[in-house]
Amino acid sequence: MAFEMRGPDLTLLNAATLADRLNSTLWADVNAVSNELYKLMQSIPHERIAEALTGAYPLIGKWQGRAGLVYLLCRFTRKHDSAYQTAVEALGDRSQKVREHACMAVGASGRLGGLRHLVAARERAGGCFVGGDGGSE
Repeated sequence: MAFEMRGPDLTLLNAATLADRLNSTLWADVNAVSNELYKLMQSIPHERIAEALTGAYPLIGKWQGRAGLVYLLCRFTRKHDSAYQTAVEALGDRSQKVREHACMAVGASGRLGGLRHLVAARERAGGCFVGGDGGSE
């Protein structure tokens, strides 16, 4: 049996492919995509990964996939405007879990303007983000 070395899965850089892979209710599927993206980060400019993530967000219907994607954005919000803007957009997501991850991503950006968005999101949520539906839509 020959050992076959496989390179990184570059199809994940396509927003539609990434969205299709993340559009799952299984955290195991979301984690598998996360692991593949972390491997890609070793050899691909982070800008390309951030672009794929931001392009995939509006295409994902399942809250688990959107939450996983927004969690992955945390790494990119500091340097990439598109990732930051997607995290800000996710503050208004219909899923509580996605909104929680969006708060983390906006906070991780370290941008002063992010505080304004976090305060507005808190006010929309009635003063707090805890309790409620546990992430479901």
